[in-house]
Amino acid sequence: MRAHTDDLQERISSLLPALPTADVGTLSELDDQAWIRILLAPAMSNMLRKGGAHAAPHLMSAAMAERLLERSDTPDARHFPNGGRSVQTALGDHLWQSSPAPAGGYRHSRAPSVRGIVIDGSKSSSARGLARLDDPFEGVTDHDSHELQWFVDAITRSLDTIASANGEALLLITKGVRVISLRREAQGNTSSSSWPLFPGYLRLWNAAGADPLWLVDTILHEAIHSLLYMVEAGEKWFTDPDPRRSGKVSPWSGRNLPLHSFVHACFVWFGLMSFWSAVDVPGAAAMWRRAAAGFRDDHLRDTVSSLGGVEENVRRALIDVVDRAQRAAMAPARTE
Repeated sequence: MRAHTDDLQERISSLLPALPTADVGTLSELDDQAWIRILLAPAMSNMLRKGGAHAAPHLMSAAMAERLLERSDTPDARHFPNGGRSVQTALGDHLWQSSPAPAGGYRHSRAPSVRGIVIDGSKSSSARGLARLDDPFEGVTDHDSHELQWFVDAITRSLDTIASANGEALLLITKGVRVISLRREAQGNTSSSSWPLFPGYLRLWNAAGADPLWLVDTILHEAIHSLLYMVEAGEKWFTDPDPRRSGKVSPWSGRNLPLHSFVHACFVWFGLMSFWSAVDVPGAAAMWRRAAAGFRDDHLRDTVSSLGGVEENVRRALIDVVDRAQRAAMAPARTE
């Protein structure tokens, strides 16, 4: 994660010479907590990595929003860069909007959060830059207010379960996941998504009323992906110029995965297998067996040993993970 934030800090530093003196002063006044919120916000990290002139206005809008939070200021025109009518935190958890005349004034809305993770329940109030992630999906809609409250309660219970089982797993989640987004889509399948270009952002699809263990497993699953995305930001993992083309068959799903996804799958399923091995609740053994199943593939070690398109240090890490997982998977199966 340090490499991820160091890279973003360098990108912000490169913007400073072109900013007005007043804007540089505003940025210099932010405290460490505000900078952490900005740097780890998925939409902001994406904008900074894309670069270009559009990054600076979004950075200043986020800085103004953090200043409002920091000082509990009453909003006025100074807080709305370039004459805008709204200002929003980079995480999307606070939004100030100017009210139309004659009432005037400003409306402040706040998203719920669980252990510091923002719960994004509405496409209309998502952080800038995130709404376009819905474009490839059909019929994307928000959950209603009752479902949103169910999610807040269910995610709270899920993180409590993780905390009681493995404090390091909880730390991985609370440091690596900044936003959990909730949406419905037309196909209606309960599933999850994360995006390499938006580390720290995960999506739960059609998950209202989902099984509690599925929710625990899914949050941890996507959190590991997010951590890997952040690590990749500071390291070269692939020698293949296009690691997202078709690569290897997953021993967990049976699907043909791109090389990038296959490498991630090995690390993610190892993390899930390790987590569920230490959880003592009804259904945990079945979750462990599900994670262990892919490591029982007789050809998996040969596959990772001869895997092309990856850096040698990544190959060695994969071999180590597979060896450790296979030793554990070949032990007597867990029972409830």
